[in-house]
Amino acid sequence: MTGAVAALVGHSPVFVPITNIYTTATTATETIPNNATTLTVEVWGGTGSGGAGNGVCPQRGGGGGGAGGYSKTVIAVTGGFTISYTVASIGNSSSVSNGTFTIGTMTANGGIAGANATASVNGAGGAGGTATGGTSTNTTGGTGAAGSACLGGSGASGTVGTNGIGPDGGHGGTGNGNSGRTLGMPGQIIFAYV
Repeated sequence: MTGAVAALVGHSPVFVPITNIYTTATTATETIPNNATTLTVEVWGGTGSGGAGNGVCPQRGGGGGGAGGYSKTVIAVTGGFTISYTVASIGNSSSVSNGTFTIGTMTANGGIAGANATASVNGAGGAGGTATGGTSTNTTGGTGAAGSACLGGSGASGTVGTNGIGPDGGHGGTGNGNSGRTLGMPGQIIFAYV
């Protein structure tokens, strides 16, 4: 046996870290890579859309959308097993759950849309989504800002995670023809293996 071969006997292959990021609304299955030992999984809910403004400036602005909840789990894994996941559409819940690998259910609920303005009242900001099931973190998303005279409220900023940042809520429409109003965004799930 040569020295080079002998040096490899009894040693596990070196695993190069892998991070998979999913931002399109879908339901699918994640396969744990061979030789991975630890997984950090992060789940963000979809975000709320901005509310509509009303009238022409100095009329009322719509509220900003809330951010989705955030859940995180760190767990030892075995390669070749699967995990089920759903990336949320706008304003809905993302989740991770058991496939052939047992991880438990993590759910990050969607942020609420900002309220539409009326002729006399600015739109309130949408509440952030809650989160459950993470073994490390479960965080409620931020609340969108209320609209004001002429201006739409800003959407809540996405929660900062370990390997990424969640999507922001939609911006409320202005009280000037409802310009600047934006929709919320789908959720996000990140699987990071080492």
